[in-house]
Amino acid sequence: MDTSLSKKIVITEERKFHIRIIDFENGCFISISENEDRIGAVSVAIGNSNNFNIAKVIPSKSESVFINSIAERISRSVNGIVIITLYNKTPLTLENMKIIIGEIVDNIEEKDNYERK
Repeated sequence: MDTSLSKKIVITEERKFHIRIIDFENGCFISISENEDRIGAVSVAIGNSNNFNIAKVIPSKSESVFINSIAERISRSVNGIVIITLYNKTPLTLENMKIIIGEIVDNIEEKDNYERK
C-alpha cells in the first residue's frame, strides 16, 4: 500500500472540523482540528487482534477519553499504530463526537474494503 492522505471538512452544530488521515503500511496518523490546522492533544495507540496499548503524549484538557477511544478503535481495526491529534477551541458535544468518529471509521473501513478487492 502506498502512503495516502485523505482530507475532509466536517461541519457539526455550526462548528467546522478538518480531518486528515495519513495511511501507512503499519498504521495511520489522524489529525482533527477545529477551524484551522493546528496540532493539539496527542495520543498514540498500538493494537493487534488480542490487545492494545495507549499513551497520552500531550494530554487533552477536556477530550482525553474521546481521542483515546478513537485511537484504540482504529488501532485494532488497522492492526497497527495510530497517532491522533485533536485541537478544539471549546469542549465537544456528544453529537460532535459521534459525527467525527463516524467520519473517521467510515474512511478507515472504506480503505480497508478497497484494499481487500
